Amino acid sequence: MDELRALDEDMKAFKLIDRPLYDEYVQMRKIINSGGGNGSTVTVGEAPVD
Repeated sequence: MDELRALDEDMKAFKLIDRPLYDEYVQMRKIINSGGGNGSTVTVGEAPVD
C-alpha cells in the first residue's frame, strides 16, 4: 500500500497538468479501494477499511 500512497501523491500534480487523466485515476482508486464495487465514499489517499 505504500506504493499506492506514493503514487497518489505523484498523481496530485495531474490535477493541473492533465485533469481528465487525474479524474480517471481517482475513479480507478475508488474501484480498487471498494473491492470492485461502487467505492463512492473512498477518496484518493485513503486506505481501505477492513
